Amino acid sequence: MKIGFFQFSPYHGKKDKNIEKIIDIIKKSKAELLVFPELATSGYLIPNKNFLKKNAFSVPESKEFEKLFEVVKRTSTAVVLGFPEKFRGKFYNSALYILPDGKFGVYRKIHLFYKEKLFFEKGEKPDSGIFEYRGFKFGIIICFDWFFPEHIRYLAIKKEVHMVLHPANLVLPWGQRAMRIRAIENRIFTLTCNRTGEEKNGKEHYRFTGKSQIISPQGKIIARATSEKESLRVVKIDLKEAEDKALNKYNIIFEDIKNFYPYKF
Repeated sequence: MKIGFFQFSPYHGKKDKNIEKIIDIIKKSKAELLVFPELATSGYLIPNKNFLKKNAFSVPESKEFEKLFEVVKRTSTAVVLGFPEKFRGKFYNSALYILPDGKFGVYRKIHLFYKEKLFFEKGEKPDSGIFEYRGFKFGIIICFDWFFPEHIRYLAIKKEVHMVLHPANLVLPWGQRAMRIRAIENRIFTLTCNRTGEEKNGKEHYRFTGKSQIISPQGKIIARATSEKESLRVVKIDLKEAEDKALNKYNIIFEDIKNFYPYKF
């Protein structure tokens, strides 16, 4: 399957302009599945709730969703992207997936980072980000979710995903390295779509680390962007590799885990 990411620096607080750019990239990507960063339609730094009122949108009842839905159907490119969601009068840091056959869903970030807790509600259901596409299973996490290996292991063991899709706005220096470990320890593919650039507001200052990447179940870097440049990367991947859980002849990792694993999935 041709799978890719688009790493860029969103226009801060300019929802319509970001969506126009996203749509343009979808049209030219020639990908079967394309991932965009966390909060790709708004930018990251949230000065107040009014910012969210102007930049958040609902799914499916919004013109923003309709535009994205239409381009996915027209191009036959499945899309995963981060956005600020308005749902039942509350705001969530969410990721939307839309498939060419018309299926769609929303995953709401569970592990909120730093001041996100002042503006967003916490998500509750990791299963909401799981979908099947072209015979393979994908699971979505958002940015700081990477810090919790139990989250990814749940997707790998209980839900048997082939690939974890990771829209991100990483500022800590360890996220990309950690996601490489998550791929190795679960024998799955991981795709981190990070953003570039920086955002400032008074004393608040975020510099984003870029280096979006696709990692194989063996820990191989299949594709990686630089830390600063905008980058569209699409590669062909055999997702069946994630069905082989044998580290070697004697260690089938999920069989070994069953003997002592403390978590009740």
